[in-house]
Amino acid sequence: MQSALSKNKYNSTKTFVYPRLPAVYDFGFIRYRAPQGLGNLLFVAARAYLIAQSNGWNYINPTWGNITFGTYLRNEKDKRHFFGLFKSKGISGFLKLFYLLFSKEITLESAISGAEGKVVIEGLGNYFEDLLCAQETVKEFVYSIMRSTILSSFENIDFKNVIGVHVRLGDYTILQRGTSVSWYATIVNEIIKRHGGKYKFFVFSDGEDQELSELLLMPQVKRVFFGNALSDLIALSKCKLIIGSDSTFSGWSAFLEQVPVIFPKRHFRRVLVDAEKELVFNGDLGRLEAFINDQRIL
Repeated sequence: MQSALSKNKYNSTKTFVYPRLPAVYDFGFIRYRAPQGLGNLLFVAARAYLIAQSNGWNYINPTWGNITFGTYLRNEKDKRHFFGLFKSKGISGFLKLFYLLFSKEITLESAISGAEGKVVIEGLGNYFEDLLCAQETVKEFVYSIMRSTILSSFENIDFKNVIGVHVRLGDYTILQRGTSVSWYATIVNEIIKRHGGKYKFFVFSDGEDQELSELLLMPQVKRVFFGNALSDLIALSKCKLIIGSDSTFSGWSAFLEQVPVIFPKRHFRRVLVDAEKELVFNGDLGRLEAFINDQRIL
């Protein structure tokens, strides 16, 4: 269904949907001290968009820009400012600030019953379960808000025989990580044993090279960084297979292009329409071998 939002026009309705992204403060034009990564932000924006679209309401552009200092203290490559990554969609600028300040906040239930005002969407909801039934629409939404520089950062790379490896380390404590680099190395080694030199492995990570050395010293393995979190997320989604982490970043990359994916564990449910194309690998080499031998996977 095509809505007024699809061309960035405003609907005549006086009901608005605002995705309030996580932050200590959201001033409408900038957020302050927002600790969460890109994957978590996309849940809020996408859910709000689907709600607005399905009800014919106006979508208010989220506040992507963020000022934070934790990423500097942790010396992370991606500072999570999110400036210059997204185009505006829906109501933005001074009109956005006007509605945020003066439009009455109402519940979703009240809006569905006919009340007019501002519905605020927050939180992760049910992760990808809220989005799977509208996967193509969500994909179109994400691509519609990306600036052209996101795709141009890797436009000369052929991902046909590339396997993406996403290792989440930077802002996780040792206890939170749970998954050692050896877990990734085991899978890479099994794929090389089965397929030889057919595939290259691109490592996407916020960790240090020293932390990733077991993986980076393996044949056909290369570390990549395309300049920001969104470019990396989209580049990872172009890979033949994703060896992911227990993070929504890995989940989003698999979800957008419905790429087969291997997780060490998951704090969310499935991300693919075809659940047989995702595996939670807990060390059972037999299951791993069967998965990578499946012609639908590799």
